[in-house]
Amino acid sequence: MPPLPNDIPSLVALLKVRGCVLIARMAVWHDELCATIPCGPPSMQADSKMARPEVGRAEAALALAKLAPLGEVECAQIVKAGALQPLVLLMKDGSEEGKVHTAIVLGNLSYNSVERSVQIVNAGALQPLVMLLEEGSEKCKEAAASALGNLAADSEDRS
Repeated sequence: MPPLPNDIPSLVALLKVRGCVLIARMAVWHDELCATIPCGPPSMQADSKMARPEVGRAEAALALAKLAPLGEVECAQIVKAGALQPLVLLMKDGSEEGKVHTAIVLGNLSYNSVERSVQIVNAGALQPLVMLLEEGSEKCKEAAASALGNLAADSEDRS
């Protein structure tokens, strides 16, 4: 485990990001668990957040979307915490809201960062972003276009 940051802003950013990533991972785990066994009492299975883990995943993506524009430290912590893979999965099989939030997070993370743009592409985000651009709702298309624009801008910087 890497050492904790020495300064308070970096430590707060780390804790916020790890909390959001933990929520996203728990939602994915819950989704996998509910696919094999019913979760919660029957009354909760029909209509609740427990029966719809995509809601928790979308909320985690929204939290990350709010953290990413705060600065370089937050963006670096989001990537270090392992958020890219769950975000790519959410773009592939999440709710519309989750897909929009995820595209926003990826766009924010890739903004002015060649290194993070490469990590995002290597995590497999390019194809789902293009799919959102082609087949998603208007909100999905807008968020995907912004993310792809940031990734392309960073690509141009490398040439």
